[in-house]
Amino acid sequence: MARSKILGIELLKFFAAVMITNSHFKGLYIEPFTPLGTLGAPGNALFFFISGYTLMLGRKGSFPVWYKRRISRIWPSVLVWTSLVGPLCFGLSLTWKDIWLAGNYWFIHCIIIYYLIFYFLIDYIERYFSIIFGSSIALSLVYFFVMPVTHLSIYQVSYHYICFLSIMFMGAYCALRYNRENEFNNKFSLGIALFLLCLFYAFQAIGKGRTGLPYYISIISLLPLHGFIYYFYKTSMCDWVEKILQMNYVGKLIRFIAALTLEIYLVGFVLCITSLNDIFPFNIIIVFGLIVIVAYVVKVISNFVVQTFDKNPYNWKQMVVII
Repeated sequence: MARSKILGIELLKFFAAVMITNSHFKGLYIEPFTPLGTLGAPGNALFFFISGYTLMLGRKGSFPVWYKRRISRIWPSVLVWTSLVGPLCFGLSLTWKDIWLAGNYWFIHCIIIYYLIFYFLIDYIERYFSIIFGSSIALSLVYFFVMPVTHLSIYQVSYHYICFLSIMFMGAYCALRYNRENEFNNKFSLGIALFLLCLFYAFQAIGKGRTGLPYYISIISLLPLHGFIYYFYKTSMCDWVEKILQMNYVGKLIRFIAALTLEIYLVGFVLCITSLNDIFPFNIIIVFGLIVIVAYVVKVISNFVVQTFDKNPYNWKQMVVII
């Protein structure tokens, strides 16, 4: 795999972790900056795009082996957090639902279902992408028009179980076409991505908290969301981005956080401490740093658990060095 391809995906993971965590920080922003506690939907979209992208780079094999391999990369950290670190250190509830069904972490529920769908379509994505992608968009539209009207963002309710499937397929298709793409160094990619992100939130603002036509207009936001992900992906593959990621300290920090995306997602809900709001905006940096530290602890413990059930001797370096 080309090095630029690896580094580009690492950058997307980093931004996904930062964006989703920031969406949980609404209570950490003081007035008039509270609207800045957002970016959850684009961050989730990046997660699913990355998932589709990386799934196309791995081996397929038989369904039980393939699915087990996917789950084994997620569930150790989920179990460590929901059954050990979360309850013991942060007072989270300890129930069978929390342990075996990942509690209220909708992203985990969603991705394991998407894996099931994805496996049986892997061999057809390149040849029939238009049909598969179009069908997943159509499913999103149908669900939007039949689900109950909400006063929240449509991406904060059950719609988020449906709408990211098309973005996952888009990620898979981009992985397949990587070597044929000759426009990664388009200097306008980042500008286009940011414009589409603004457009996404503009359509969201029109419909959020409203009924009737304004509410239904909000579904148009799905189009700039896909566009933002695609052009941000193109930006991440540019040569100038690769040079930044190869810088010693900056690159290592980005790759370190990127390696903890799942764990940051798990612990970020709990560690949004508002007691430091008096030192805004430094509280944002401190709390995010705390989340990264706890996420790293969860990652190390999950690595220990995995190696405990492995037939090979413990590899302590591999356990604690995650990049």
